[in-house]
Amino acid sequence: MTDRDDDIAARALDALGPQERRRFDAAADDQALAELASMQEAAAALSEPIAAEPPAALRASILAQIASTEQLSPEQIAAEEAPNVTRMERRRSQEAAEDGDREPELVGGGSTIEGPRSLEARRRWFRRPASLLAAAAAAVVLLVGGIGIGQAIRTPDPVSTLVHAADVRTQTASLPDGARATLLWSLEQGDAALVVEGLAALDADETYQAWFMPAEGDPIPAGTFAGGDGSVVHALDGEMHEGEGVAVTVEPEGGSEQPTSQPILVMTT
Repeated sequence: MTDRDDDIAARALDALGPQERRRFDAAADDQALAELASMQEAAAALSEPIAAEPPAALRASILAQIASTEQLSPEQIAAEEAPNVTRMERRRSQEAAEDGDREPELVGGGSTIEGPRSLEARRRWFRRPASLLAAAAAAVVLLVGGIGIGQAIRTPDPVSTLVHAADVRTQTASLPDGARATLLWSLEQGDAALVVEGLAALDADETYQAWFMPAEGDPIPAGTFAGGDGSVVHALDGEMHEGEGVAVTVEPEGGSEQPTSQPILVMTT
């Protein structure tokens, strides 16, 4: 790349100073102006955001993981954040002795150089419970995935409703093919949902079907769903009752009134 090319690229990116820009504009010929217009168009195209469609089940999968992760109790959080009095008193004594032997150092603008106490205060920000860090990480993943918080609040899905239920419970199991299923349910709401990671796709004439398994009586159809790469979320049709299990079978397209195959997944509650 020549100096001329560098100047054209810098002008296209508005990276020249006022004098350099005037000098370039005065000396530019038709070819340089054409190249400049082309580079400006390319720069404008690169600056436009690229819309990426996030996986449909990303948010539900994260919420399911949060719901199934043990959280610290308020007492445990208080114990982790409680100061060590003996250690703090010893540190204060050391700081007092050091402060008596030295004058505060000033940097440009008159601000005092950060001392041990302020450094310790900054370090405390890194000593938060793991549950808070997990929640922050989940929030980052949601934002990167392109799911707006406002939109999620306006259109709550069954899984997020279950996660916030006071009596939400979860159970996790593995399928023979290595897929991993998480069942979430709330007896107060009567709702249940399955989140399955790595569920294989079926032939076009087959479908997965969920079932409520009562302690007595026949299985109750709870809706069909497809497999595929990534996470699959299925909010079970119907009402969940105490003591019922949940099963999944492979059925003909459209589902069945009663199971026609052996279950690939059975989860008891």
